[in-house]
Amino acid sequence: MKFPATSTELKASGYEFNGEAICKGCKESIEFWITPQGRKMPMTVKNNSTVRVAALDMREPHFATCSHADEFRRKR
Repeated sequence: MKFPATSTELKASGYEFNGEAICKGCKESIEFWITPQGRKMPMTVKNNSTVRVAALDMREPHFATCSHADEFRRKR
């Protein structure tokens, strides 16, 4: 199953946009989405065009690219 990559696909899959922020670790701009299971998921917007069209920009989980991701993982 392909991960929903655009905001349109995320919404159609049951995700809900929850706002924008700056990552406390790498200082990159991120978006927060609420997953269908009710958890907050930080997403990186990968803009491939010179004019940002939010619905068409590709998104990926921020922890996949954040250089400080280990600082935010829960200890088990």
